[in-house]
Amino acid sequence: MNPIIIGSLSIPVWEILVQKMSKELGIVNAIIASILLSVIISILIGWFNKEWEEQKEFYKSFERYSGIDRLRELLVYVSLKLKK
Repeated sequence: MNPIIIGSLSIPVWEILVQKMSKELGIVNAIIASILLSVIISILIGWFNKEWEEQKEFYKSFERYSGIDRLRELLVYVSLKLKK
C-alpha cells in the first residue's frame, strides 16, 4: 500500500469536495476546512501506517517461533536437557 498512489488517486475526489465546500461555506471557510481535513487525514494515515508496521512485526515474530525449524530447536533442547 503506497501512500503516493492512494494520494494521487484521491486528488479528483478532494477537488470535488473542496468545490462543494466553497459553494456551501464560502472560499475562506472552505480553505480552513480543507486545511483541518488535511491535518486530520494525515494523522489518521500516520496512525494506520504505525499500526500496520506493528502488526507486520508481530506476525514476523510469531512466524519465527512457529515454524518447523523452531520445532527442531525445541526437540534438540529437550533431548539435551533430558540426557543431563
